Amino acid sequence: MLIAFNRFNSFSTEILLWGKKGIFARLLTQVLASLAIVLFGGFF
Repeated sequence: MLIAFNRFNSFSTEILLWGKKGIFARLLTQVLASLAIVLFGGFF
């Protein structure tokens, strides 16, 4: 949980540094990856 939180924080910082280019694509990728981690973590 802590690792996921740290990862989210670093990702948020990256968005701020990145600007508005491709934010939606990267955000969608991050959300899907997080959901996959949560779901697989719940099953295994």
